[in-house]
Amino acid sequence: MTNDLKLESFISQQRDWLREHMAANGLSWPIIAKRLGIAHGTLSAFGVEKYQGRNDKIAEKIKEYRDFLDDQADLDIVHPEVPDYFDTPTSRSYVHQLRWAHRGKMVAIAGIPGCGKTQAIEFYRQMNPSSVVIVKILPSRAGLANMLLELLKALGKRDEVGSPQRLSSLVVDLISDRNMLLIFDEAHELSDKAFEEIRGWHDLTNVGVAFVGEPRLVQKIRATGRAAKPALSRRVTIFETHKVKPEDVEALCMAWGVDSTEEIQLLKQVARLDGALGECTQVLELASVVAAGRDEQRSLNHVLAACRQRGLDFRNIRGED
Repeated sequence: MTNDLKLESFISQQRDWLREHMAANGLSWPIIAKRLGIAHGTLSAFGVEKYQGRNDKIAEKIKEYRDFLDDQADLDIVHPEVPDYFDTPTSRSYVHQLRWAHRGKMVAIAGIPGCGKTQAIEFYRQMNPSSVVIVKILPSRAGLANMLLELLKALGKRDEVGSPQRLSSLVVDLISDRNMLLIFDEAHELSDKAFEEIRGWHDLTNVGVAFVGEPRLVQKIRATGRAAKPALSRRVTIFETHKVKPEDVEALCMAWGVDSTEEIQLLKQVARLDGALGECTQVLELASVVAAGRDEQRSLNHVLAACRQRGLDFRNIRGED
């Protein structure tokens, strides 16, 4: 009898929690049923105490869902706040290059992945929200027509239709007589026609343009032979970043509150691998989560464990043969 009473109490507790959870979050029976993986009719009958089947099985699923939500809440508590932007020698150089472009120039900022390019351009937009437009060039947006649509969205013109000629004319109308900077992130994905169209806008309006991307961006702009784009390459000032500086890593460590000499030295080694500062951020984020989950202060051991979990090459990191 005692076990039966405990089971009934358990079922009642889960039912009461579910009702409160739904009311607090404005959830319908179909939505919560889908999250729990239970048929809508079954769960709603359970909720009004009319289900004739195994109520205990439903209560167990609700408890599993509660535990999942608790785990997510705990993760939010221990999850570190990743710095969006921090000042480094490299990021300062990017900001200066963007300022130069904003004066009606065309620049290409080409750098290895993880050196802070995207964070720098977002920071620059925050400083100049009314005059800076960023378009992220995914492979699906590389062609002229799709690039035009994405740029028009960024300029506040959604759902535009028409030929590329019409859309390009609309872009020119929107950027003329304005002190604007158009930033194309991941610009190495752009097609030749898209590059030439953007160059044409610059010639017509003197709009500032910044192409930002991986090192292969330089080859696309400086292409020779049949793929040559002399009109473009002649106008574009190219800035290249081949590796991050030790001072960049030190600035990252300061932003993260890392003051251990051993941790800083290790992260300088990590920054030499693919991913650079981006990889350092991933390592610190993982190390911080693991440490907080154990109610410990992040230490060198947590950082080393994070490196192992991310499959980093310790021969390179530790300087071993």
